[in-house]
Amino acid sequence: MALIGQIRKNSWILVIAVGLGLGGFLLMDMVSANKGPGNGLSQLVVGTVNGEKVRRTEFEKVNSLRYSGSSTNVYQNRNSLWDWYVEDYLLKGEAEVLGLGVSPAEITELEFGDNLSPVIRRNFPNPQQPGAINREQLNYFKQIIEGNTLQDEVAAGRLNASFPDFWRMQRDMIVKERLQAKVQALVQKAMYTPTWMAEMGYNEQNQTVDFAYVKISYDQIANEEVSLSDSDLSSYLNANEARFKRKTEQRVLDYVVFDVVPTAADSTELRNKISSLKAEFATTDSDSNFVIRNEGIITPTYSSKADLSTAIADTVMALPAGSVYGPYIEMGEYRLVKVIDKAVMADSADTRHILLSANTTDEFAKANERADSMINVLRAGTAVFDTLVVKFSQDPGSVSNGGKYENVTPNQFVPEFNKVLFITGQIGQLYKVRTSYGIHIVEVLKRSANTTPRVMVAYLRDPIVPSKDTQDNTFQLASQFVGANRDLEDMIKAAGEATDLRVVSTPALDKNSYELGPLGFSNDTKDAICWAFTASPGEVSPTVYTFTDQQRYYDNKYVILGLKQVLAAGVPSVADVREELEAEVMNIKKTELLSGKITGTDLVTMAGQFGVQVDTITNAAFDRPSMPGLGNEARVIATAVGMTQGQTSKPIQGEGGVFVVQLTRKAAIGQATNLPQIRQRMSRTAQGMVASYFMTALKESAKVDDNRTTFECN
Repeated sequence: MALIGQIRKNSWILVIAVGLGLGGFLLMDMVSANKGPGNGLSQLVVGTVNGEKVRRTEFEKVNSLRYSGSSTNVYQNRNSLWDWYVEDYLLKGEAEVLGLGVSPAEITELEFGDNLSPVIRRNFPNPQQPGAINREQLNYFKQIIEGNTLQDEVAAGRLNASFPDFWRMQRDMIVKERLQAKVQALVQKAMYTPTWMAEMGYNEQNQTVDFAYVKISYDQIANEEVSLSDSDLSSYLNANEARFKRKTEQRVLDYVVFDVVPTAADSTELRNKISSLKAEFATTDSDSNFVIRNEGIITPTYSSKADLSTAIADTVMALPAGSVYGPYIEMGEYRLVKVIDKAVMADSADTRHILLSANTTDEFAKANERADSMINVLRAGTAVFDTLVVKFSQDPGSVSNGGKYENVTPNQFVPEFNKVLFITGQIGQLYKVRTSYGIHIVEVLKRSANTTPRVMVAYLRDPIVPSKDTQDNTFQLASQFVGANRDLEDMIKAAGEATDLRVVSTPALDKNSYELGPLGFSNDTKDAICWAFTASPGEVSPTVYTFTDQQRYYDNKYVILGLKQVLAAGVPSVADVREELEAEVMNIKKTELLSGKITGTDLVTMAGQFGVQVDTITNAAFDRPSMPGLGNEARVIATAVGMTQGQTSKPIQGEGGVFVVQLTRKAAIGQATNLPQIRQRMSRTAQGMVASYFMTALKESAKVDDNRTTFECN
């Protein structure tokens, strides 16, 4: 099937491929003598971290263990795992130098003790108690691990054969997390705020100023009036190399999308299909079975008019129970809606209950018997509800209140409880209710006088998607397009001549990218990126790449790609970042031009000169660079704080324009009397940043060779 798919994607070159087939076999024989599977030994190593090898077999094994059943895309998972390996190797190197480690006793404590690792807390949650740990499961694993009976449990089929490997992987994660915490703690403890810095922090926070200002927008000068030379751009780039420097080579693609949209015939066929179910939907004796069989849904709640879509609300509320309305179109689907039940329900109610938790069949049976006994003694008057709540109820949210919940609104509780509370139950009576939580003893205490009509509804839905024929026809159009346009210039020209096509550029992609900008991810994305790193600028890929609707699973886009640009690692050329440079240098030039037009220091005169107004800011401080009405203008705030009262600034290059500031008030600040507290606060802030920047700093100083694409792109 994979081979057929590849032939389909490249159908336009099939004739040429057949013609060259014999030559291809001869070339393969010549090349294979010098090129073993996966290029030999390089395939055994995913990469290196400061010379330490990350072996492919281990990487793939851990990837399988860690992400089996994961819903995230495979390459995102591989990137996350690679980052984990890099961090793990770097931490082990730092720990060795510092003499740090994690002892066997410490590992046992982190796995099974009172101070569990965050890894264990993530992997073994208690489904019945959010935030709690599944101690029963942990104790079982502890017993078989310490008793050395792990393999016996696997042999007996009580544990998956991969469990020993999983536990070893988990232990590595625990050790890595613990080492990271220890190394970071050393860095944090070494951080200190000197007195001069504490005093500066005090001044930055407490020195407030008021000022008037004039803002002259950059739009006052048209871009065409500004002369930008390559020398200007080059000078700016040289002065800001660090900002523009690339760590790795990147590539930019141009692409054209053939959107797959349903035709009128597709829509008519889908409408007829769902219409054919309407009569049976209305008369079926088993709504739930019919709905499940036809991939619909029954809403377990009772909806008011306000809860329903405006497209059907009035109609549905007027229909009698058992009626079906539709088909109608909503959210890209043809739908039928059936009124299952109608009820007039109180807007709120008070209740009290006793919950006997149950999960298994046996637990439900025992809880059911106990509930019967409690109801009998309550009805006989030989027991008090509040007393039984305290003694037996397993609902922590209501035990302290005698089991009461007040002002409960419809659908706030699970459907079974909701039905008794608002529809079938009588005030003052006791009811036994089974829910997913267990068995409840429920008493309805009160209902509000205000009521609202409500309905329970079921839906049949059929998404309006392109048929297989429509998808195939669109694919053929894309194949013809790529066959006729074999270089980027031709592709761009052809797209420009078409009314429904346009050329879009991706962001800069590195070799381990797994998404194509706004196109996102598809099964073909990695193939496209691999091609980009073998192509030359101006080439167009021979493949038509398929993107699938992730909710409805049909081909919704066919994409043609061409390589627009290769961005080398290191400091880029002006040509590579011209657009970005021009935007920034343009503002510098406009600042110079606007500054040259400003005369005098009177703000009112300036405002009149440029047709703007004089605005004011109060209580600005250095550590608050963004102010209401001003926006994020750090240069403006910093300039104002550094001025003396009555002083008028020179023109300031801001984010949104050129500013001139006149300081109207500068508050006097006294000597700091709480420097120890300020020092402590600033130290805590700096220490808190360690977790965010520590690993980044380690990675930037390390020598990391990432060779994953040598086998991901085969």
